[in-house]
Amino acid sequence: MTWQLTTITSKEPAFVGQVPVASQPNYTILFNADGTFSAKADCNTITGGYVAGSDGSLKLSPGASTIVACAEGSLSDLYIVGLSKAAGYAIASGGLTITLSDGGTLIYQPAPAS
Repeated sequence: MTWQLTTITSKEPAFVGQVPVASQPNYTILFNADGTFSAKADCNTITGGYVAGSDGSLKLSPGASTIVACAEGSLSDLYIVGLSKAAGYAIASGGLTITLSDGGTLIYQPAPAS
């Protein structure tokens, strides 16, 4: 299942904000059964590995990514930094929350079926 980012809260750098509905398809993550993930961060893509513990812990190991300067107002850099700080996860009420090591969160909803 592909997840679309709806909200970012970050302590370092300090940021709290909703991802505009029209932009949500540009900020996604897909966890594959083989322990890899792929994410879209606006005009960039990133792949890597993940380990999800039965205790709700989550470690993302970002690997290859594109490094393109996105348009002004893009959340790409903030999102990529957030992914690198993943520390835990919870799935509740149909949504996914990734908790960051700095106390921030990435909140997702399922992407509409394409």
